[in-house]
Amino acid sequence: MFWDVLNEVRLGVRSEDTETYIQSLERYLSACSSEPVHIFFRKLPALMFNLLALQRLPGQFLKYVSIDENNTSNISCPADEIIMMKPGCKVMHLWNTSNELHNGTLGVFLGAAQGNALKVLFPGIGTRMINRETWLKKDREGTIVGKRMQYPLALAYAITCHKSQGMTLDAAVVHGSDEFVPGLYYVAMSRVRSPQNLQVLGFNKKHITKPGESLEMRINFVDYANVNEGGRTVFFLFLTFFALKICSNTINSMVPIWIC
Repeated sequence: MFWDVLNEVRLGVRSEDTETYIQSLERYLSACSSEPVHIFFRKLPALMFNLLALQRLPGQFLKYVSIDENNTSNISCPADEIIMMKPGCKVMHLWNTSNELHNGTLGVFLGAAQGNALKVLFPGIGTRMINRETWLKKDREGTIVGKRMQYPLALAYAITCHKSQGMTLDAAVVHGSDEFVPGLYYVAMSRVRSPQNLQVLGFNKKHITKPGESLEMRINFVDYANVNEGGRTVFFLFLTFFALKICSNTINSMVPIWIC
């Protein structure tokens, strides 16, 4: 049944049976062997969820700012300009650096190591030293006009559907909303091997976009993906301030970090 439903979602089928089945997955996960990863369709909710999860951890906030040279506006770089972490937080490796460390590898941040490296424990792999990677920005003629050096890491309590592509997760919670491109539900729901390890929140068959179907893009003030480079930095700092200042009781009532 699960795989038949996934195929219907992939094809953009909006049947009553599909809606009923997916809505049945809204129940709480009860037998997770590991903490589920939360998947959002847009970047802002994932960012907010990660910051609130980080706030709940004990320990000191550590901020790592990218080293930029010249014009880095809209540079193609998977790592954020500012990375906030604490020792013990869940992280994701964002770059293919070796056969064992690739885009999507999950680990636990242990802290700073000697020199400028960061120490991360990757289950099944071991502890690795993570150094800054370099991303270049080129103009149309191929001339380098900017450079960014940043650690290829991001918080991994929540990720976007786009970032989850190609990953296999032990457990996942999909936060439903309108598909702004076809296939988002299919990608998000197919990250797990079994529906027993999948929770889908807020699904409605009207959310599904059929392949090739035109969809009027919604202009949303809080759509992080549409904020320009300068706005992203300001917005990130605002959210960081919010996550640091909001009281823990309110956080506990707003965001269940582990829904199992």
